Amino acid sequence: SGSDIKYTQLYSAYSYPNIIIPLFGGILIDKIGVYFCMILFSLLTVVGQGIFAISGYIQDPDPSNNLPFIIAMTGRVIYGMGGECLGISQIAMISKWFTGKELSLALGTVLSICWLGNTITNYTVPPVESSVSLGFSMMLGFYTCLMSLFFA
Repeated sequence: SGSDIKYTQLYSAYSYPNIIIPLFGGILIDKIGVYFCMILFSLLTVVGQGIFAISGYIQDPDPSNNLPFIIAMTGRVIYGMGGECLGISQIAMISKWFTGKELSLALGTVLSICWLGNTITNYTVPPVESSVSLGFSMMLGFYTCLMSLFFA
């Protein structure tokens, strides 16, 4: 159906930039440093999720108007530009802090926490959306990204 295609396109908007951008993100990390890049990439995820969340509040009575979807796609692209590069920054930082057997455990822990976050999102967003609103559920993601930027 049309909504399934749009849902898939939102995932693609995140994925397509990440075919190439992480290569440049890795180079940027090597050139200007992991700490600065972590802030930069976190900022991109915050901006992207914020734009994406705004699309959840737009209620256009004209169903042929694609403005909310275009805004959502824009947010996902920006979020994608920061998301995977942020992961590379995390790996680079962990590699500086840990060595030997500690490194594998540290990387595994970070990956597990990432998937825990995905799982929590999958179980909490649908009930929040149905009981409050789509925009509010999307803003929870924005606040999570903002908190991540604060702790970066």
